[in-house]
Amino acid sequence: MSNNWYNAGFACGRFTRALLTSLTNPEEHAAANPFASTPGAGSVLSKRAKTPEAIQQELAIKRMRSVPAIVRRNGISLNQWFYTHTAAVLPEESPQLELFLS
Repeated sequence: MSNNWYNAGFACGRFTRALLTSLTNPEEHAAANPFASTPGAGSVLSKRAKTPEAIQQELAIKRMRSVPAIVRRNGISLNQWFYTHTAAVLPEESPQLELFLS
């Protein structure tokens, strides 16, 4: 692998990580916005009291992030699916094994 490809991949990874952290924690990065009209404008918005509708929306988004879409759509219980599809498999008795034991 050439050094250029390694550096390009490294840069893409750093960019992706920075993008994801800024999207998941917008309050931390709002004050560092150079395009804000006043210093700390982003922090003022984050300190406002949230309405019940906004709280319900945040809870719904968190629930949607934690549960896959196919499970939400079909109403599948993941615990029930796991226990039915991951049952322990018992080894079968082999006639060849009896020859070696005697």
